[in-house]
Amino acid sequence: MIRITGTEIDLPLLIEAAADRSPGAERLGWHSHEGVQLVFLITGATTYELATGRALELPGGHFLVVPARIRHRGLNNLRMPSEVASLAFNFRRGGKSSARPFTRAELDWMGSSFKEFGVGVYPFGPAVKAIVHYLKSEIGAWNGSQTTLEQKARLRMLICSHILETARQIARRPVERPNAIVVAAVEYLRAHLDEPLSVAALTKHLGFSRARVFELFTAETGLAPHHYLIRLRLEKATELLRNTRQSITEIAFATGFASGQHLSRVFRTYRGETPSECRESVNGHASAASKFPSRNQTCTPAAAGEAGPEMSV
Repeated sequence: MIRITGTEIDLPLLIEAAADRSPGAERLGWHSHEGVQLVFLITGATTYELATGRALELPGGHFLVVPARIRHRGLNNLRMPSEVASLAFNFRRGGKSSARPFTRAELDWMGSSFKEFGVGVYPFGPAVKAIVHYLKSEIGAWNGSQTTLEQKARLRMLICSHILETARQIARRPVERPNAIVVAAVEYLRAHLDEPLSVAALTKHLGFSRARVFELFTAETGLAPHHYLIRLRLEKATELLRNTRQSITEIAFATGFASGQHLSRVFRTYRGETPSECRESVNGHASAASKFPSRNQTCTPAAAGEAGPEMSV
């Protein structure tokens, strides 16, 4: 992860700009910022959790807005290969009027836009989509003290443009609400984690065709239902490994796996470690790369012995 502070590029309102491309990421612990944070997920999918208990799915092609002082964290450390850029900024740190890129009135307008709509997930609008790739590229080219004046100027321009276009987008449209069909599907999957599941049972429960369910689910979460089910089961298994003394076999049955060996095989495939290693690392800082597929990749269920397209585990 490359991180750049406002001090480094002479942009007082910026707290931090960051970018990364990683097959996995360490769990983001509880934290907050003194200003607004924007998280732009270019590819991949992840989940954030608020201190209130609310979970927010963030699929690729979307960005998350977190207002100042809102405590949040990455939900578990089960992330797919992803490309992400983020900005944290405080409009009250705009600097002297002669040095800042925006007037006080403009800063107040942008600040009120982010504050009014609160926490939310939005799809990339055309302007945001166009800028985010350039922004990530410029952050990736950062070379500390060796960075040229031209690069710093370009980075300042891109960050200011990105903040402005993001504020314009959220001021013009409501927060994107999760699709009700997908919400119902996720609730059904969570409620039946310890049972054999099939696509037929899921679509019958929802009352929609298989094709429609897959289309909506993938658009909303970045994953097909059977891949999402694996993610949920591994998240639950990880939670039980960390917080209970249940045996691996007991945890396997509680999360829908056929046996302890089956859980271990899938766990190693997606987490790069065994359940025992995960449990042993609770008090340490070990982190393994997860291998969830991105939107343009596929799982190989046969290699892992996990749920195939029919979700039977």
